[in-house]
Amino acid sequence: MIAADSSSLTALFQGADGRDVELLDEGLHFESDIVDRIRRNIVQGESAWLEFKSTACRNLHTREKDVRIRDAVVKTVSAFLNGDGGTLLVGVGDKGNIVGIEQDYPHIKGGDRDGWERWITDTLVSAIGEPATAQMQIRFATLNGLTVARVDVDRSRKPVYARYGPGKEGVFFARIHNTTRELKSAELPPICNGALADDRTGPTVMWSALRISTTTERSRPTARAPVFWIAHIVVYLLSQSP
Repeated sequence: MIAADSSSLTALFQGADGRDVELLDEGLHFESDIVDRIRRNIVQGESAWLEFKSTACRNLHTREKDVRIRDAVVKTVSAFLNGDGGTLLVGVGDKGNIVGIEQDYPHIKGGDRDGWERWITDTLVSAIGEPATAQMQIRFATLNGLTVARVDVDRSRKPVYARYGPGKEGVFFARIHNTTRELKSAELPPICNGALADDRTGPTVMWSALRISTTTERSRPTARAPVFWIAHIVVYLLSQSP
């Protein structure tokens, strides 16, 4: 039987650009794991699949609740859903400095971490719906005595349109490099301008074409891809046993 050490497995499950490929639940079962991952994310910096937000609702300049801050979170999550997924770190400044979601607490019901999680969940459900919101996971970690929220967003199987604020209904956002952009109706392929058919065969191809055109060449690996290779590796190792 061939044995594989941890270092070779680590190398095996890295993306083409050196980023860690996240397996299934990403192995983030303990807060220390989340802290380590967040620290690596901060070192990597913002990209097509990674975004930092100092807060989710508080304007740090006016020290008041600001809907524009909330809307920026909605836009980013929507864009991740419409691309290859991504990770949003709330409580981290643009330069990687730790701000903490505690800044939001005075403006939300409950004023604590549980209240913040309920508020962000309700906000996203209102903006993009329950099915889309269910395609993400929220975890928390303490860094420098402050709380950072890590929001991991999976890719959506169909276009996600955001609604927020007066007159903002059915807005489509895409992640282009390390920015979030609104795409106008004329910029979208035909499938996004009408209802998505129940038969995924045709629409999936067109939807994949849109993903390719709005993400970087080195897109974020999905959680499902490594599982395919794990199965093949296991079969290979078993076949080599005496």
